[in-house]
This record gives sequence, C-alpha cells and structure tokens, in this order.
Amino acid sequence: FSGLLSAALRPHKNGERIEDICYSLQETAFAMLVEVTERALAHTEKDEVLLCGGVSANSRLREMMQIMAEEHYAKFYMPEMKYSGDNGVMIAWLGQLMYKTFGPLKIEDTNIIQRFRTDEVDATWVDNTKYKLNLPKEIRAKGAESDIYEATWLGREAIVKNRVSKSYRIVEIDNKIRKLRTKSEAKILSDVKRTGVRAPVLYDVDFEDKSIVMEKINGSLVKDIMHDIGEDKRKELAIAIGENIKAFHDGDIIHGDLTGSNMILIDDNLDDISNNLAIFDFGLGKYSDLLEDKAADLLVLKKSFQSIDYDIAIQTFDWILEAYDSNNQSKMANKISEIESRGRYTH
Repeated sequence: FSGLLSAALRPHKNGERIEDICYSLQETAFAMLVEVTERALAHTEKDEVLLCGGVSANSRLREMMQIMAEEHYAKFYMPEMKYSGDNGVMIAWLGQLMYKTFGPLKIEDTNIIQRFRTDEVDATWVDNTKYKLNLPKEIRAKGAESDIYEATWLGREAIVKNRVSKSYRIVEIDNKIRKLRTKSEAKILSDVKRTGVRAPVLYDVDFEDKSIVMEKINGSLVKDIMHDIGEDKRKELAIAIGENIKAFHDGDIIHGDLTGSNMILIDDNLDDISNNLAIFDFGLGKYSDLLEDKAADLLVLKKSFQSIDYDIAIQTFDWILEAYDSNNQSKMANKISEIESRGRYTH
C-alpha cells in the first residue's frame, strides 16, 4: 500500500474535492485488500472467507468482499455487527466460544505473552479441513483473477486463461487493469523464455476478451508435492526453484506472484527435477533491476511456502536462497529480512 497517501495528496493540492479523493482512496485500498484475499483463496483452494476486526464494520468493504467470494464460488462470513466495532469485544466473544467448545482452563495453566500475535497461532484444524472450492465442471482451475479452461489450439493441447471481470471494482478501472495485465503477461512470457526458464509457450492473445491461449504443461503443482517427496528430493526441487528465479531476475524480470501454485514439476519427473521445472502466471510481473523488488518477489514465495507447511518452509526456503546466489546469499537474505521487519505483524 506504499504510495497511496502520496497519490491522494497530489489531487488535493490541485484543488480536487476532498470527498472525491477520500472515496477514490477507499475504493483503491479496499480493492487491493479484496484482491489479496482472493489470491489467498486461489492459493489455498479454500471455500470460505471470514472478515473480522474493526474493518468488518465498513459496509463498502463487506460488500466488496461478499461480491468477490460469490464470484469465486466461496462462502462469506463475518461476526455480528454489534461485535465488529470493538476488537476487545470480538476477542471476548472468541474466548466465550472456546470456553463452550473446550471447557474452562485453570488460571495456573494460563499466562500472558504480551508480544504474542494472532498470526503466530498454530491453527491445528487447517490441515484437517477437507472443504475445497466446488467449481463448475467447465472450469479446470480458478485463479485470483482468471478462469482457467482446457482447450485445443491448431490441434495442440492448450490452456485458456480468461481474466474475468471483477464486479467489486469500478468498471473503467477493472477493464484497464485486466487489459494491462493481459498485455504485460504476454510480453513477459516471451521474454522469460530467453533467460532459459521453462515457461508455457504463448499461442494467442485476445485483448478484447482479456484472455491468453498457451501451451498446456502436464505435471503437479509444487505446492501439492513438496510435503510428500522426501527431504532429498525437496532439496533438489528447492535448488531448481532458486536457480530458475535467479535466471529471470538476472534478466530483470519480476514475477510478482511467486507461489507454489505457479510452479509445475513437468510430468512429475522426480528423476530430473532441474530440467523439468516450469514457472507460469506472470500476470503481476514487471521489469526491474532493483534489489528491493527481487527480494520482495522471494519474500512472497517464502510466505506462500509457510502457508503450505510451516515446518518445512524455512529449510526449503534456505535451500532456495543458497541456490539463488551462493556467492552473496547474505545480501539477499538481509534485504528480505529488512522488508519483513517493516510489516506490522513481525516476530
């Protein structure tokens, strides 16, 4: 969200109405929040969204989140409005629900950890959740901004990535974003192959429909196999990931959404991982030679691995960094740590 306030101050200095500026600022910030939430939905394939905290009292954010959830075939929940204006009340309500479910705790068995954050809680039920998105049969997969279909193109197996309209966004902005990202992804897909990285071959682009037709690559997503392949193969996979990211970063290409959902082990070939890793979905990609942007790219990957399996994420990411730049690993690691430290919720 860096830069939003500066962007809002410029029209204010030029005499624009403060009401219009505040409305635009809210729409932009909320649209970003909703898109980030949808990316989390797409990555985890969950079918539920819960909006809580003080922000859940905002009717516009609730409306946007609900629209997004419905369009993503997910269910939307939030606390009763009478609890939404006060975080303390919501915490007390959660305590009451826990009391009803698990029973009381003896006072001597409890203590206060002042720096303990909600994002540090071990959510033990997550791995046991079996509910997944139930998509229409014609949709192969549902991304954060696109519906993915299987097709044929000149007799070849293909994938169609259609950037669908987002009803929670202002129409003019929505059309502009979808067209810009479609155009950008098509160009980057061509350029990334010049760096030696395996990516889908681009077949066709339709800017009116905001869709891309590309090669279908068979295999398993990295996020689906990293728990199960054993430590030796996971290290080999991590090395391949690090080397591939380094290759397109050296070409000053930033992926923008590096996750285990955007990498495929081709044909599940565990015997030759280094030559069978493909990276795709450059829809948020851009060109940059800045260390900051490259570190942010890697940080997104680190967080995505932690969301899959926190226990193996740190070791796996260390292997990725080692392969990324064995000669100057500390420089990138330090930059990633610096970016992490700017966050509100840090350990």
